[in-house]
Amino acid sequence: MAAKDRAFQFIRLNQRDEKPRKTGVTEIRGPYYSVMGTRYLQDVLDTMGEWIDSLKFAGGSFTLMPREQLEAITSLCHDHDVLVSTEDMAGSVAEATGLTEPEYRLPGEALESLPSGATIFWQVEATTPEGGRIASVTFVTKIE
Repeated sequence: MAAKDRAFQFIRLNQRDEKPRKTGVTEIRGPYYSVMGTRYLQDVLDTMGEWIDSLKFAGGSFTLMPREQLEAITSLCHDHDVLVSTEDMAGSVAEATGLTEPEYRLPGEALESLPSGATIFWQVEATTPEGGRIASVTFVTKIE
């Protein structure tokens, strides 16, 4: 979408790479407490698909969906260059607390169970001394 086509052109946006993006990834949640079928998702992707990079099936409710519907949702996402992922199925591969330096090396064994070519989404989240939370953009990389 060209900037001139946006409804609120006067609002400044950060420059983003074209899809597939490695940084500045935007994720939406799939069915959780409310229903998300293909018609709803089609509307979302028709209006905002340029800005959406990933659909996360969250909370496990997707496991109750008919297989045909789940495949249709996944196919629709792929048609719009939107990745599909799950939450709490693989979980976090590593967490660190109490860090005092601005760097962290991921232990190699944390990735041993992941197959070659697997896509990893990673984000740094920090808690400030006041208890606030700060999160980085989401980065995307593949295991070689």
